[in-house]
Amino acid sequence: MDNLEKVNVVRRILAGLASQGVETVHYMPEHFGIVPRAVDHGRGAVHARPVVMPFEGRPGDTVAATERLRELGVAAIVVLGGDGTSRLVGSRSGDLPIVAVSTGTNNALPSWIDGTVAGIAAGLVARCAVPLDECAPPVKRLVARVFTGDHSVEDVALIDLAISRERFIAARAIWEPSTIAELFLTRAEPGAIGLSAIGAHLQPVGRREPGGLRLRFGAGGTTVTAPIVPGVVRDVAIRDWSYLAPDEPVELAPGRGVVALDGEREWELAGDARVTVTLRRDGPRVVEIRRTIELAARLGRFSSAAHAQE
Repeated sequence: MDNLEKVNVVRRILAGLASQGVETVHYMPEHFGIVPRAVDHGRGAVHARPVVMPFEGRPGDTVAATERLRELGVAAIVVLGGDGTSRLVGSRSGDLPIVAVSTGTNNALPSWIDGTVAGIAAGLVARCAVPLDECAPPVKRLVARVFTGDHSVEDVALIDLAISRERFIAARAIWEPSTIAELFLTRAEPGAIGLSAIGAHLQPVGRREPGGLRLRFGAGGTTVTAPIVPGVVRDVAIRDWSYLAPDEPVELAPGRGVVALDGEREWELAGDARVTVTLRRDGPRVVEIRRTIELAARLGRFSSAAHAQE
């Protein structure tokens, strides 16, 4: 999605927020000026304040902005992007609810939904008009630890963690299934695009189910046809698969390769590197937008009679 269309999405989000009585938003600055343009088009119904921070157009900007937003005491964070952007925000969001709107490539976690509706949901959450545990429960996450000698590093994925046979990061996005050795999924929901679609077309697993999936790629098992990226459908050879239970670390055999988190290569593995992957159920809170609207309607939050009674 290009930046001009993102301006339109943000303009609709601001309109939805304003409809729920939200007066001020804080936003991450970037070079195109998406939010200021959206505010101009929307005639300033919501006051938008830029977060005071340096920015370079890199993923680190998202992490820094999330940390700053928490310091400012915001009530919710709206994220535009794909799974990778949501992962970066979720790594620092703590207990803050995230409203993730899809504008990226891999979109298993963000919602494909009109910005107006997303803004209404964000406003309801920010104003505490709906029960948070029902509309924004913590999502599952995959915790990866890489051990090399006496050193270890740890990171998380919210949707998929892939072990690639490639030896170098190179281009960050991973979409060629023939290079993948193993794939771990927190969810495998039909309708998604990306690596999680492979699991969804093999054995669907919902976001609220306790476990996940582990797939080992290779000949000798079954072949799954799935949309890996928009417009690309591939046949993928799966040697075997199993359910992934929560809180039970899976240790992988040492070997060279690359660890990809939510569709993007992050770590290069040395030959003696050991990797453990653990499914946890204590990830960031992600707002289920349609569920939030439904709850609000059942509670009468859109009813003039309810407002009169308040």
